[in-house]
Amino acid sequence: VRDRYRQLLTRTMQKRGGEGDVSAQKEAVLRVVSEVIAGNKAMHKLDVPLQQIVTILVKASLVAQKHPRLERQVILLAPLCSVFRVSAQESEGASFATHVAMLLELQEQLPDLSTSHAMSLRVVKKLQSDHPHIFNVLKRPCLSYMERKSRKETLEVAMGAIVRIWLQTAFAGIFNIHSLLWAWDQMIVWGWDRLEGACLELIVIMEATWERATDWEECLTAALESPRTLTPHALRKLFAEEGRAAAAAGV
Repeated sequence: VRDRYRQLLTRTMQKRGGEGDVSAQKEAVLRVVSEVIAGNKAMHKLDVPLQQIVTILVKASLVAQKHPRLERQVILLAPLCSVFRVSAQESEGASFATHVAMLLELQEQLPDLSTSHAMSLRVVKKLQSDHPHIFNVLKRPCLSYMERKSRKETLEVAMGAIVRIWLQTAFAGIFNIHSLLWAWDQMIVWGWDRLEGACLELIVIMEATWERATDWEECLTAALESPRTLTPHALRKLFAEEGRAAAAAGV
C-alpha cells in the first residue's frame, strides 16, 4: 500500500513539475492543525510533530480522490503520527508515503456524510427497540431542545447527532490514545462495519451520563468529552460479540 502511494505521489509530482510554491497552503493548513489539536482535549498529551502533519496533509491532498474536511483529517492523522514515527529515510526524502497511505486508507474505511446519517438512524432505531429506557432518557432533553430552538428535523435525526459525532472519525478525538488504538485494532481485525454496533454500545455504557444531563447540548458535549476517560478494559463491551467469537476460535 505504501509503495503504491509512493509511486502515485512520484507520478503526480512529475506531472506537476514538483510541488510548486505551497508555502501559503502550508501556512493555512498549519493554522488549522494548531487550532484543532489545541481545541481537542483528547490530543493534548500527544507528542505530535505539527510540521510533519502539515506536510503529510498537503501531499495527501495531491493524490486523494476524496477531500473530507481538513479538521477531520487532522484528527485522524494526529494519533497515527504520534504512534508511527516518520523514519529518517522518509523524513530526508520528504515523501511521507507511509503516512499518506495510512491516512487515505483509513479515510476510505470511514462512512461519508450520507452513510453516517443512515448509520446513525439505524443506531437510534436499535436503541429504541433494545434499550427503551436509555432511549427515553435521551429523548426528553432532545425534545425540549427541539421545541426551544424550533427545530424541524425528526427526533431520530436529532438524536442521531450523538452517533454522527463518533462516526466522523471512528472515535479519534473522542477516546484517549490508548483506547483509540485498541478500538481501531478491533475494527481492523473484525471489520469496520463493527463501528455502528460500537456506537450503540457506547450509548449504553454512558447511560449514567445521559441521566445526569439536563439539556440536549449537555448530551452533545458529553458525547465529545466523557468517552475520553474510558480505558481499553472498559471498552470491551463495545466489541463483546467479536470477543466471544475470538474466544470460541481459541484466539
